[in-house]
Amino acid sequence: MGGGGSNDIARNNSTVGMKNILEFIINANHTNVIIMNAPHRHDLIMNSCVKNKVEAFNRKLSQKFEKV
Repeated sequence: MGGGGSNDIARNNSTVGMKNILEFIINANHTNVIIMNAPHRHDLIMNSCVKNKVEAFNRKLSQKFEKV
């Protein structure tokens, strides 16, 4: 399984990453799963579009699993 990291988000693969995470969780029957945010890119300037996309991805991820 791949996808969901900040490098994938930088390559505009955040949709694929989210899909992979959701599929993995659905298929992980009777398994504890820990979901973590994508790491922030500290090597980029504050208003970088990649940083903004990482923040948006993390926001979507936390909204999807807010009640789980």
